[in-house]
Amino acid sequence: MSEPVPKYQTSSITTLVRETFNITVTDPKKDVVVFMTLDNCPECDQIEKWLEGIADQIEDMKEPCIVTKINMDRNTLPRDPWTFQSGPRLYMVPGGNRNETIEWFPGYMDMNPPLIKQFIGQTAKLSFKNCHAPKKEAFKNIVGVNDDIKSKDEL
Repeated sequence: MSEPVPKYQTSSITTLVRETFNITVTDPKKDVVVFMTLDNCPECDQIEKWLEGIADQIEDMKEPCIVTKINMDRNTLPRDPWTFQSGPRLYMVPGGNRNETIEWFPGYMDMNPPLIKQFIGQTAKLSFKNCHAPKKEAFKNIVGVNDDIKSKDEL
């Protein structure tokens, strides 16, 4: 099952469908963030808003990293390595050598902008290399956003 291929991308998050998924995530010239979303999912809507802001910042930085999304209720993918269970999922497909392990964000209930940025900064292989800060903090420092969150209630 696949949605039609979008004629236009209307967001800084690239919308994928089954037909465009493999060609996009296997591009060795880019780190690819993959957000697997669902219909009727309030958590997915919130995470997508955060990712849109993060994707805008990545575009402004001109890094070889793209943020993508695919609706898993409307598109089917091969099971391995895309083990999909309930709830939204966030993966990083590192660029370069495609023998690298696909990384996944452990648990959507803990997602928030600083942790998403940290996940991207730590798992990217091609992006954020020219940062003066240590890699795991580089993305947060470059973006220059102070989004320290003390509790989930602040979200």
